[in-house]
Amino acid sequence: MKNLLVLTLLIAVFFVSIGLSNAIEISPTSATLTSNATNFLNISFYNQQNYSVSIGINLNSAEVRYGGLFDAISAKPLSFTLLPGQTQKVLFAFNTRNIFYSTPTPINISYTINGTPQSFILSVPILPSSSKQIYFYNISSSNKIYPYESLPVSLTIINSLDRTGVVVPINASIFYPNGTLESSSYSSLTLSNLGINSYSVSMKPNPQSPPGQYKISVSLNYNGFTSTASQNVDFLSYYDLVASRSSSVGVFGGTYYLTLKNEGNTPVDVSNYTLSPGSLNGILMISKGASLGSLSSGPNGLYSSLVMLSPGQTVSLYYTVSYVIIYIIVLIIVIAIILFFYFNRKVEVVKEVVKHEASSGFIDVKVSLKVKNVSNKVIEDINLSDLTPMNALKVSIIGPREGVIQKTVDGLKLVWKEARLNPKDEFIVMYELRSKIGIVGKMELNPAVCKFRFNGNIYKRKSNSIILNIR
Repeated sequence: MKNLLVLTLLIAVFFVSIGLSNAIEISPTSATLTSNATNFLNISFYNQQNYSVSIGINLNSAEVRYGGLFDAISAKPLSFTLLPGQTQKVLFAFNTRNIFYSTPTPINISYTINGTPQSFILSVPILPSSSKQIYFYNISSSNKIYPYESLPVSLTIINSLDRTGVVVPINASIFYPNGTLESSSYSSLTLSNLGINSYSVSMKPNPQSPPGQYKISVSLNYNGFTSTASQNVDFLSYYDLVASRSSSVGVFGGTYYLTLKNEGNTPVDVSNYTLSPGSLNGILMISKGASLGSLSSGPNGLYSSLVMLSPGQTVSLYYTVSYVIIYIIVLIIVIAIILFFYFNRKVEVVKEVVKHEASSGFIDVKVSLKVKNVSNKVIEDINLSDLTPMNALKVSIIGPREGVIQKTVDGLKLVWKEARLNPKDEFIVMYELRSKIGIVGKMELNPAVCKFRFNGNIYKRKSNSIILNIR
């Protein structure tokens, strides 16, 4: 029962307050004030209800929004009673400071109706006290922009002087939603007209300014009088993620980079960006990392632990590969091949010119052939042959080992045979040949050929070739 009574009283108070707020009609609710002067304004209070009301003007709680525009406020009478349908004019006095504010400024003026607090809004622009001044009449710009865009601001300046060509300094500023200065620019305008002068200035916000409602403010000061105008502009959010890939690669390895930079003004998701090393670089990779957070391996590449990138933030993902292991593997293969052929040579055949002498257009050459068993097993059925040059005139075998000289279509062929040769044993054969040459020339001795049987298989090895330059 008690709760029901409290609820009934609250509802009654609510409806009484609504009735009181509608009981008085106040006019006007807008006016023009003059700067640096005492301004008087009659405001009418009309009782449109069918009962009497007591009105009290509460100057002590009167609030001037955007403070600093007024020194004092007074009103006469401060209290009065209105019968039904009666009107009372109250003379308000406003002492304004030396400032121009052509944009209407709302003033919250408090009063009471039968003791219940009420208020009304009076909207006033503040214009110069003298007609011989320069002041802002209007400012306009886009209500919404992306902060990477230039913001054109249209200005209307009133020149109430009796001359043109006046240079006026203009300060244009952008303020963050918390009221701190974001950017400011200065310029000078020359008034070419009497009365209205229209101009346009371009303001450059910080491209990474966070989204929100900013305040655009312009001010001028001429002969000590300051005029100010302002407007609110919404900075919109936008995404601008710049991704670039680069590498620094040398002979022994290299580093590969993926750099992500958020040039927008809102956080951006970077979780889908990966650094893919590929199959070969994945095997050769020796290290990986990130300038922010860490880097981990995934099914499609390397992933950053950083999910969101803040405005203006940059992260660099990288991995390093080394090619040293490739060179080591190649070197091992080459050494293995060399060792394989070296230890599987079986037979070494060396051809050497022991002596040569040229005279009267002829050359006499003594040649030796050495066959050595470099394996650890016996070789058999050794057949050593050497083909002399086509222009050989005379060939003879010398030394203790006998051989056979055969005529072939390619020239004279010398052949020696040996039944077997034990491991590390060798034999040497020699022959002489005479050939006709010119005054200056050369003689080429082709490789000798050795055929032999090793472990039941037939093999063939060649000796080196020799070129004699004859002068």
